[in-house]
Order: sequence, then structure tokens, then C-alpha cells
Amino acid sequence: MNSHWIGSTVEELDTPALVVDLETMERNIAGIASTLRGLGVGWRPHVKCHKSPDIARRLIAAGAIGITCAKLGEAEVMAEAGLDNILIANQVVGPVKMRRLVALRRRAHVTVAVDDPAQIEELSAAACEAGVTLPVVVELNIGQNRCGVDPGEPAVALSRLVHETEGVEYRGLMAWEGHVMSLEDGEEIARRAREAVAGLTRSAEMCRSAGLPVEVVSAGGTVSYQTTASVAGVTEVQAGGGVLMDAFYQRRGVPLEPALTILATVVSRRPERAIVDGGFKTFGLVPPVPLLEGVGGFEPSAEHGTLHLTRPDLPLKVGDKVSFILGYVDMSAFLHERMFAVRNGRVEEVWEIAARGKLQ
Repeated sequence: MNSHWIGSTVEELDTPALVVDLETMERNIAGIASTLRGLGVGWRPHVKCHKSPDIARRLIAAGAIGITCAKLGEAEVMAEAGLDNILIANQVVGPVKMRRLVALRRRAHVTVAVDDPAQIEELSAAACEAGVTLPVVVELNIGQNRCGVDPGEPAVALSRLVHETEGVEYRGLMAWEGHVMSLEDGEEIARRAREAVAGLTRSAEMCRSAGLPVEVVSAGGTVSYQTTASVAGVTEVQAGGGVLMDAFYQRRGVPLEPALTILATVVSRRPERAIVDGGFKTFGLVPPVPLLEGVGGFEPSAEHGTLHLTRPDLPLKVGDKVSFILGYVDMSAFLHERMFAVRNGRVEEVWEIAARGKLQ
């Protein structure tokens, strides 16, 4: 449907347009893969940031052992696109989702997270009725204070319950040191991440000492993936956003390059400001950074974005196009229907964002 754009220059694209620089993304992928490979840790990148099977396939080709999804609907889209070995890093609850989950299990290797006995009971009943086995990891709360059972004995007790329950297969533990994302000092991020992940790995050792077969110890977001991967006992890292990068990660010192930008068109110009055809419905709620010198700030409204100009003589007129580094990829990519994959300034591929809107 979008093949007519292939071969076009970036400047020829209609706007607002989500643009991926392939060479930059490939360097990011290679950098993360090399780091984790050197530390002997598997890579299971999260796809919630880009929601694109096309990108997920490239990650698998680069050596990722599988993918991580936030929602069952994302996992269904990825499996339909031929991707396998999927972790749903979330709790799947309710009869409607149970029917979908066991149907998905018949065609893909999919693991789900639990943090409560009621979830285990529901998964067991659905799996036994459908004649399948559902792989399960126990989620721990190591500081994010969202989902997850406490480390230590509570993690052992819930792990034992999974292991002894029919229809589910105990695989191990997962957690996310997401609370360190609020920090910007690199040394503090590393220290706090190391402390948090140590609670996960200690719990894994306690589970093994209790005779439980822990194979998976999964954690690690983009902000702290290098630190997390260096903690002895971690088997896989879920970092995914760094593949595309953004200003949020840059401020936290993540050593990767922004590969995803949004191209917008100037639709109005006054001496002190220029208005582009994209606001928070295009960029999300974290303001982007315009790749243009002489701009003092960017202020989005619903459908427009105001560039506040520090140089009234800036040669910027109606019809000109401006590229923006995204403030936070997770809040932007899902708003769009497609990405334009560009190499050397020309569109090489067009990727549908197939998992956009998959909130269930």
C-alpha cells in the first residue's frame, strides 16, 4: 500500500512522518548485541517502544533470543508475523484473555508473568482445559513499586506454587529496575540498578537452593542495560528502546544514537515563531528536540507545534521541513501508522506499525 514511497527522498515525504535512519539503528542494534554477547547475557528486546514486526525481525537476525511484549495483543501481532519465543512481561487476567492466550500458545512459545496465586490458578485452569502447558515467570518488585512480589521468601513461595501447579511450567524470575529511570546521574543510575537487580539474583539463588529449576532471570531496561547485564546471575536483558533512542535516554547518558525522528512542515511563520504541522498527537506528551539551530524551545498543542525562535532572521519559511529527535520513543511511535526506513536520505522500506492500538 505504501510502496510508492520507496525511493523517495526524505524531503518528498508527506508530514508529519516518522523516519528511521537505518544506518543509525543498525549501529545501535550492533552495539547492544555486542555488549550483551560480551557479557554472556541473552537479549530479549521489548517491542512496546516501536510495535513493529519489521524491527523485531531485525533484532532476531542480530542475535536476540526472542522478544518481550507488554500486552497480549502485541504478542498476537508478533506471532502472526512469524516471531516466536515471546515473553509477555505482564499479568494476563480474565476469561477472554485466557482463551486468547491458550490459542496463542498453540502457535508460539509464549511465557507470561505472575505475581499472585489467583493468576496461577486461572492460568492453570485455562491451560488444563485447552490441553496446553503455559510457561510462567514470577515477577519481582525490586523498586518500581508497580507489579511484582517481594524478593526473597515471597518470591520462593510463589515460585514453588507455580512449580507444583498443573498446566503451568515454572521458568524462573523477572523484574524491572524502572525506578532508576527518574535519575539522570550515570553513577547513581548504575549504583541503584546494581542494588535492585541484586535482589532479583539473590532470589534466584534462593529458589535454586529450594530445589526450583530457575532457567530465566530477566531484567534490564535501556537506561541501565549495561549495569544490569553485568550483574552475575542475570540471564537475559529486555532493553528495547535504545534501538531507536531518544532525548530522554540521551540525558541519562545511554551510549547510543537517535535513529528515529519526526519530520514536520512549517505551516505558518512569524518573526518570533514558526508553526509546524505536528503537536502532542504527533510527538506524544514528552516534547521533542528540533534538529535546528536558533530555536529556543518547542511547545506542542494538539495538532500544532510552536518553534520559539531566538533568531528572527532564521531562514525558515512556510513549506520548509524540520526534523525532531523524539522526547521519548514509547510515547510517540504508537501514534503513527507507519515508519519510513531511510538509508542515505532515501526511503528503502515502509514499515507498518502493526501493533499500534493493541492495548488489550
